[in-house]
Amino acid sequence: MRIQYDHQAFSIQEYGGISRYFYELVNQLQGNPHVQVFNSLLFSNNEYIKQNKLVRSIPFFKCINLQKKIETMIMLNEFKSMVAYKRGEFDVFHPTYYHPYYLSAKSKKPIIVTFHDLIHEKFKQYDLATLSNKRKVLLRADQIIAVSQSSKNDLIEHFSIAPERIKVIHLASSLTPSADVNVNPQGSYFLYVGGRNDYKNFMFFVGAIAPLLKKRPDLFLYCAGGGKFTKEECTLFRELKVEHKIKFYPGTDESLKKLYSNALSFFFPSIYEGFGIPLLEAMNCGCPVAASQTSSLPEVSGDAALYFDPYCKESILDVAQRLTDSSHLRETLRQKGFLRAKEFSWQKTASMTYDLYKTVV
Repeated sequence: MRIQYDHQAFSIQEYGGISRYFYELVNQLQGNPHVQVFNSLLFSNNEYIKQNKLVRSIPFFKCINLQKKIETMIMLNEFKSMVAYKRGEFDVFHPTYYHPYYLSAKSKKPIIVTFHDLIHEKFKQYDLATLSNKRKVLLRADQIIAVSQSSKNDLIEHFSIAPERIKVIHLASSLTPSADVNVNPQGSYFLYVGGRNDYKNFMFFVGAIAPLLKKRPDLFLYCAGGGKFTKEECTLFRELKVEHKIKFYPGTDESLKKLYSNALSFFFPSIYEGFGIPLLEAMNCGCPVAASQTSSLPEVSGDAALYFDPYCKESILDVAQRLTDSSHLRETLRQKGFLRAKEFSWQKTASMTYDLYKTVV
Protein backbone atom coordinates (compact mmCIF):
# COMPACT_ATOMS: atom_id res chain seq x y z
CA MET A 1 0.00 0.00 0.00
CA ARG A 2 1.30 3.44 -1.00
CA ILE A 3 0.38 6.34 1.29
CA GLN A 4 0.83 9.92 0.10
CA TYR A 5 1.06 12.70 2.69
CA ASP A 6 1.34 16.34 1.68
CA HIS A 7 3.32 19.35 2.82
CA GLN A 8 0.87 21.38 4.87
CA ALA A 9 1.67 20.66 8.53
CA PHE A 10 5.40 20.70 7.83
CA SER A 11 5.17 24.02 5.97
CA ILE A 12 3.13 25.78 8.64
CA GLN A 13 4.76 24.52 11.84
CA GLU A 14 8.31 24.43 13.11
CA TYR A 15 6.91 22.81 16.25
CA GLY A 16 3.34 21.87 17.10
CA GLY A 17 0.89 19.09 17.75
CA ILE A 18 -0.29 18.54 14.17
CA SER A 19 3.15 18.21 12.59
CA ARG A 20 4.25 16.06 15.56
CA TYR A 21 1.29 13.75 14.92
CA PHE A 22 2.10 13.28 11.25
CA TYR A 23 5.81 12.88 11.95
CA GLU A 24 5.07 10.10 14.44
CA LEU A 25 2.57 8.48 12.07
CA VAL A 26 5.09 8.41 9.22
CA ASN A 27 7.81 7.23 11.59
CA GLN A 28 5.72 4.25 12.69
CA LEU A 29 4.30 3.32 9.28
CA GLN A 30 7.65 3.23 7.54
CA GLY A 31 8.44 0.20 9.69
CA ASN A 32 5.43 -1.64 8.24
CA PRO A 33 6.61 -3.96 5.40
CA HIS A 34 3.23 -3.60 3.68
CA VAL A 35 3.41 0.19 3.45
CA GLN A 36 5.31 2.67 1.30
CA VAL A 37 5.16 6.23 2.62
CA PHE A 38 5.63 9.31 0.44
CA ASN A 39 5.65 12.99 1.33
CA SER A 40 5.42 15.76 -1.26
CA LEU A 41 7.60 18.22 0.64
CA LEU A 42 10.27 20.44 -0.87
CA PHE A 43 11.09 23.07 1.78
CA SER A 44 10.52 22.95 5.53
CA ASN A 45 11.87 24.38 8.78
CA ASN A 46 10.03 21.79 10.87
CA GLU A 47 12.16 20.46 13.72
CA TYR A 48 10.65 16.98 13.92
CA ILE A 49 11.35 15.81 10.39
CA LYS A 50 15.06 16.48 10.85
CA GLN A 51 15.00 13.17 12.70
CA ASN A 52 13.40 11.24 9.82
CA LYS A 53 15.36 10.40 6.68
CA LEU A 54 12.19 9.42 4.81
CA VAL A 55 10.69 12.92 4.98
CA ARG A 56 13.38 14.91 3.24
CA SER A 57 13.25 18.67 2.84
CA ILE A 58 15.45 21.70 2.34
CA PRO A 59 15.58 24.37 5.09
CA PHE A 60 13.96 27.58 3.88
CA PHE A 61 15.88 30.66 5.12
CA LYS A 62 15.78 29.04 8.56
CA CYS A 63 17.54 31.81 10.50
CA ILE A 64 16.38 34.76 8.42
CA ASN A 65 13.16 36.64 9.12
CA LEU A 66 11.90 37.52 5.65
CA GLN A 67 8.56 39.09 4.79
CA LYS A 68 6.10 36.49 3.50
CA LYS A 69 8.63 33.68 4.04
CA ILE A 70 5.97 31.20 5.17
CA GLU A 71 3.60 32.16 2.33
CA THR A 72 6.36 31.67 -0.25
CA MET A 73 7.37 28.32 1.19
CA ILE A 74 3.75 27.14 1.20
CA MET A 75 3.29 28.21 -2.43
CA LEU A 76 6.36 26.25 -3.57
CA ASN A 77 5.45 23.18 -1.53
CA GLU A 78 1.86 23.28 -2.73
CA PHE A 79 3.05 23.22 -6.34
CA LYS A 80 5.09 20.08 -5.67
CA SER A 81 2.23 18.50 -3.72
CA MET A 82 -0.20 19.17 -6.56
CA VAL A 83 2.15 17.58 -9.08
CA ALA A 84 2.44 14.47 -6.89
CA TYR A 85 -1.32 14.34 -6.40
CA LYS A 86 -2.05 14.58 -10.14
CA ARG A 87 0.39 11.78 -10.88
CA GLY A 88 -1.71 9.59 -8.63
CA GLU A 89 1.09 7.16 -7.79
CA PHE A 90 -0.48 6.25 -4.46
CA ASP A 91 -3.32 4.20 -3.03
CA VAL A 92 -4.42 6.60 -0.28
CA PHE A 93 -3.99 10.36 0.04
CA HIS A 94 -3.82 11.80 3.56
CA PRO A 95 -3.46 15.62 3.58
CA THR A 96 -1.88 17.01 6.73
CA TYR A 97 -4.18 20.01 7.15
CA TYR A 98 -7.34 21.53 5.70
CA HIS A 99 -6.33 23.36 2.52
CA PRO A 100 -8.39 21.95 -0.41
CA TYR A 101 -5.89 22.74 -3.22
CA TYR A 102 -6.00 19.12 -4.45
CA LEU A 103 -9.79 19.01 -4.92
CA SER A 104 -9.55 20.78 -8.27
CA ALA A 105 -7.79 17.72 -9.72
CA LYS A 106 -10.95 15.65 -9.18
CA SER A 107 -9.06 12.41 -8.54
CA LYS A 108 -11.02 9.31 -7.58
CA LYS A 109 -8.27 8.08 -5.24
CA PRO A 110 -9.46 7.68 -1.62
CA ILE A 111 -8.81 10.56 0.77
CA ILE A 112 -8.43 10.31 4.54
CA VAL A 113 -8.63 13.53 6.58
CA THR A 114 -7.74 13.93 10.25
CA PHE A 115 -10.06 16.22 12.19
CA HIS A 116 -8.60 17.76 15.34
CA ASP A 117 -11.08 20.23 16.82
CA LEU A 118 -13.57 23.07 16.39
CA ILE A 119 -11.35 25.82 17.78
CA HIS A 120 -12.04 28.18 14.89
CA GLU A 121 -15.77 27.54 14.96
CA LYS A 122 -16.37 27.55 18.71
CA PHE A 123 -14.17 30.48 19.67
CA LYS A 124 -14.80 32.87 16.81
CA GLN A 125 -11.29 32.70 15.43
CA TYR A 126 -12.16 34.53 12.25
CA ASP A 127 -9.90 32.73 9.82
CA LEU A 128 -12.63 32.53 7.20
CA ALA A 129 -10.42 30.61 4.78
CA THR A 130 -9.78 27.82 7.29
CA LEU A 131 -13.47 27.66 8.21
CA SER A 132 -14.43 27.24 4.56
CA ASN A 133 -11.55 24.92 3.68
CA LYS A 134 -12.20 22.61 6.60
CA ARG A 135 -15.79 22.05 5.56
CA LYS A 136 -14.79 21.33 1.95
CA VAL A 137 -12.18 18.71 2.75
CA LEU A 138 -14.27 17.01 5.42
CA LEU A 139 -17.27 16.67 3.11
CA ARG A 140 -15.06 15.24 0.33
CA ALA A 141 -13.12 12.78 2.51
CA ASP A 142 -13.86 9.09 2.14
CA GLN A 143 -13.10 8.55 5.82
CA ILE A 144 -12.35 10.96 8.65
CA ILE A 145 -10.10 10.33 11.64
CA ALA A 146 -11.34 12.04 14.81
CA VAL A 147 -8.67 12.29 17.51
CA SER A 148 -11.23 11.71 20.29
CA GLN A 149 -14.84 10.69 20.78
CA SER A 150 -15.45 14.28 21.80
CA SER A 151 -14.15 15.43 18.40
CA LYS A 152 -16.30 12.85 16.65
CA ASN A 153 -19.35 14.22 18.43
CA ASP A 154 -18.36 17.72 17.28
CA LEU A 155 -18.09 16.51 13.69
CA ILE A 156 -21.53 14.95 13.76
CA GLU A 157 -23.16 17.94 15.41
CA HIS A 158 -21.45 20.76 13.52
CA PHE A 159 -20.98 19.27 10.03
CA SER A 160 -23.80 16.67 10.04
CA ILE A 161 -21.35 13.97 8.97
CA ALA A 162 -22.57 10.38 9.17
CA PRO A 163 -21.03 8.55 12.14
CA GLU A 164 -19.94 5.60 9.96
CA ARG A 165 -17.60 7.93 8.05
CA ILE A 166 -15.72 8.78 11.24
CA LYS A 167 -13.15 6.62 13.04
CA VAL A 168 -11.87 7.64 16.47
CA ILE A 169 -8.10 7.13 16.70
CA HIS A 170 -6.46 8.61 19.77
CA LEU A 171 -3.14 10.40 19.72
CA ALA A 172 -0.19 9.69 22.01
CA SER A 173 2.76 11.40 23.67
CA SER A 174 6.28 11.59 22.28
CA LEU A 175 7.66 12.73 25.62
CA THR A 176 9.11 10.24 28.07
CA PRO A 177 11.31 11.07 31.08
CA SER A 178 15.06 10.94 30.72
CA ALA A 179 16.85 8.29 32.75
CA ASP A 180 18.69 10.96 34.72
CA VAL A 181 15.57 12.90 35.72
CA ASN A 182 14.33 12.45 39.28
CA VAL A 183 10.63 11.73 39.00
CA ASN A 184 9.81 12.59 42.62
CA PRO A 185 8.27 16.06 42.92
CA GLN A 186 10.93 18.32 44.39
CA GLY A 187 10.10 21.86 43.34
CA SER A 188 7.17 23.71 44.83
CA TYR A 189 5.55 24.78 41.60
CA PHE A 190 2.51 24.13 39.47
CA LEU A 191 3.19 23.69 35.76
CA TYR A 192 1.29 25.16 32.83
CA VAL A 193 2.32 24.11 29.30
CA GLY A 194 1.63 25.52 25.84
CA GLY A 195 -0.37 28.34 24.29
CA ARG A 196 -2.31 30.83 26.35
CA ASN A 197 -5.09 31.83 23.90
CA ASP A 198 -8.50 32.81 25.25
CA TYR A 199 -9.94 29.30 25.16
CA LYS A 200 -6.91 28.01 27.08
CA ASN A 201 -8.31 29.92 30.08
CA PHE A 202 -4.85 30.88 31.34
CA MET A 203 -5.59 34.30 32.82
CA PHE A 204 -8.71 33.05 34.61
CA PHE A 205 -6.61 30.20 36.00
CA VAL A 206 -3.95 32.59 37.29
CA GLY A 207 -6.63 34.68 38.98
CA ALA A 208 -8.01 31.53 40.61
CA ILE A 209 -4.74 30.33 42.14
CA ALA A 210 -3.33 33.79 42.98
CA PRO A 211 -4.52 33.65 46.63
CA LEU A 212 -2.63 30.38 47.13
CA LEU A 213 0.51 31.71 45.43
CA LYS A 214 0.48 34.72 47.78
CA LYS A 215 -0.27 32.59 50.82
CA ARG A 216 2.60 30.16 50.14
CA PRO A 217 5.98 31.91 49.75
CA ASP A 218 7.55 28.69 48.49
CA LEU A 219 4.96 28.03 45.78
CA PHE A 220 5.35 29.17 42.16
CA LEU A 221 3.70 28.80 38.76
CA TYR A 222 6.01 27.79 35.92
CA CYS A 223 4.82 28.29 32.33
CA ALA A 224 6.54 26.37 29.53
CA GLY A 225 6.28 27.25 25.85
CA GLY A 226 3.59 29.38 24.25
CA GLY A 227 5.85 32.40 23.84
CA LYS A 228 6.93 34.98 26.39
CA PHE A 229 4.33 36.70 28.53
CA THR A 230 2.32 39.43 26.84
CA LYS A 231 1.90 42.96 28.22
CA GLU A 232 -1.67 42.09 29.18
CA GLU A 233 -0.52 39.05 31.12
CA CYS A 234 2.23 40.96 32.89
CA THR A 235 -0.27 43.65 33.86
CA LEU A 236 -2.55 41.00 35.36
CA PHE A 237 0.33 39.48 37.32
CA ARG A 238 1.14 42.89 38.81
CA GLU A 239 -2.49 43.64 39.65
CA LEU A 240 -2.75 40.30 41.46
CA LYS A 241 0.64 40.94 43.13
CA VAL A 242 2.05 37.62 41.92
CA GLU A 243 4.46 38.86 39.25
CA HIS A 244 7.44 37.41 41.18
CA LYS A 245 5.70 34.03 41.55
CA ILE A 246 5.20 33.24 37.83
CA LYS A 247 8.13 32.22 35.64
CA PHE A 248 8.48 31.45 31.94
CA TYR A 249 10.56 28.62 30.45
CA PRO A 250 11.14 27.65 26.80
CA GLY A 251 9.15 24.59 25.78
CA THR A 252 11.90 22.30 24.45
CA ASP A 253 11.47 18.57 24.98
CA GLU A 254 14.38 18.34 27.39
CA SER A 255 13.22 21.26 29.53
CA LEU A 256 9.66 19.90 29.54
CA LYS A 257 10.83 16.51 30.82
CA LYS A 258 12.48 18.15 33.81
CA LEU A 259 9.61 20.54 34.46
CA TYR A 260 6.97 17.80 34.34
CA SER A 261 9.04 15.40 36.41
CA ASN A 262 9.59 17.81 39.30
CA ALA A 263 6.29 19.73 39.42
CA LEU A 264 3.80 19.43 42.25
CA SER A 265 1.16 19.14 39.54
CA PHE A 266 0.42 19.91 35.91
CA PHE A 267 -2.67 22.09 35.41
CA PHE A 268 -4.68 22.03 32.17
CA PRO A 269 -7.45 24.66 32.64
CA SER A 270 -8.50 24.76 28.97
CA ILE A 271 -12.18 25.24 28.16
CA TYR A 272 -11.95 23.09 25.03
CA GLU A 273 -9.49 20.62 23.48
CA GLY A 274 -9.77 18.15 20.63
CA PHE A 275 -7.44 15.80 22.49
CA GLY A 276 -4.86 17.23 24.90
CA ILE A 277 -1.42 15.66 24.39
CA PRO A 278 0.11 17.56 27.38
CA LEU A 279 -2.02 15.38 29.66
CA LEU A 280 -0.19 12.28 28.41
CA GLU A 281 3.17 14.06 28.51
CA ALA A 282 2.62 14.85 32.18
CA MET A 283 1.49 11.32 33.03
CA ASN A 284 4.42 9.77 31.16
CA CYS A 285 6.77 11.90 33.22
CA GLY A 286 5.16 11.04 36.55
CA CYS A 287 3.50 14.40 37.07
CA PRO A 288 0.13 14.53 38.88
CA VAL A 289 -2.56 15.96 36.59
CA ALA A 290 -5.33 18.48 37.32
CA ALA A 291 -7.64 19.24 34.40
CA SER A 292 -10.88 20.85 33.33
CA GLN A 293 -13.96 18.66 33.40
CA THR A 294 -14.75 19.52 29.80
CA SER A 295 -14.55 18.40 26.14
CA SER A 296 -12.03 15.58 25.53
CA LEU A 297 -9.96 15.98 28.69
CA PRO A 298 -11.77 13.39 30.86
CA GLU A 299 -11.69 11.02 27.88
CA VAL A 300 -7.90 11.25 27.79
CA SER A 301 -7.14 11.37 31.51
CA GLY A 302 -9.74 8.90 32.79
CA ASP A 303 -9.37 8.39 36.54
CA ALA A 304 -5.77 9.65 36.50
CA ALA A 305 -6.62 13.33 37.01
CA LEU A 306 -8.22 15.60 39.56
CA TYR A 307 -10.93 17.58 37.79
CA PHE A 308 -12.29 21.09 38.28
CA ASP A 309 -14.85 23.41 36.75
CA PRO A 310 -12.82 25.73 34.45
CA TYR A 311 -15.41 28.49 34.84
CA CYS A 312 -15.27 28.48 38.66
CA LYS A 313 -12.32 30.03 40.50
CA GLU A 314 -13.32 28.36 43.76
CA SER A 315 -13.23 24.94 42.09
CA ILE A 316 -9.76 25.55 40.63
CA LEU A 317 -8.43 26.94 43.90
CA ASP A 318 -9.82 23.99 45.87
CA VAL A 319 -8.02 21.49 43.61
CA ALA A 320 -4.79 23.51 43.81
CA GLN A 321 -5.01 23.61 47.60
CA ARG A 322 -5.62 19.86 47.84
CA LEU A 323 -2.68 19.06 45.60
CA THR A 324 -0.42 21.38 47.56
CA ASP A 325 -1.38 19.91 50.92
CA SER A 326 -1.46 16.18 50.16
CA SER A 327 1.61 14.24 49.06
CA HIS A 328 -0.54 11.09 49.23
CA LEU A 329 -2.96 12.52 46.68
CA ARG A 330 -0.11 13.51 44.39
CA GLU A 331 1.44 10.04 44.59
CA THR A 332 -1.91 8.37 43.89
CA LEU A 333 -2.43 10.51 40.80
CA ARG A 334 1.15 9.90 39.74
CA GLN A 335 0.74 6.11 39.84
CA LYS A 336 -2.64 6.25 38.10
CA GLY A 337 -1.06 8.48 35.46
CA PHE A 338 1.63 5.94 34.63
CA LEU A 339 -1.04 3.26 34.11
CA ARG A 340 -3.30 5.53 32.07
CA ALA A 341 -0.50 6.71 29.78
CA LYS A 342 0.29 3.09 28.83
CA GLU A 343 -3.08 2.90 27.07
CA PHE A 344 -1.85 5.37 24.43
CA SER A 345 1.05 4.91 22.01
CA TRP A 346 2.03 6.05 18.55
CA GLN A 347 2.36 2.37 17.58
CA LYS A 348 -1.33 1.92 18.40
CA THR A 349 -2.24 5.12 16.55
CA ALA A 350 -0.37 3.99 13.43
CA SER A 351 -1.78 0.45 13.56
CA MET A 352 -5.37 1.70 13.74
CA THR A 353 -4.68 4.23 10.97
CA TYR A 354 -3.26 1.51 8.73
CA ASP A 355 -6.36 -0.61 9.37
CA LEU A 356 -8.49 2.35 8.29
CA TYR A 357 -6.43 2.83 5.12
CA LYS A 358 -7.11 -0.80 4.19
CA THR A 359 -10.87 -0.21 4.32
CA VAL A 360 -10.78 2.41 1.56
CA VAL A 361 -8.29 0.79 -0.83
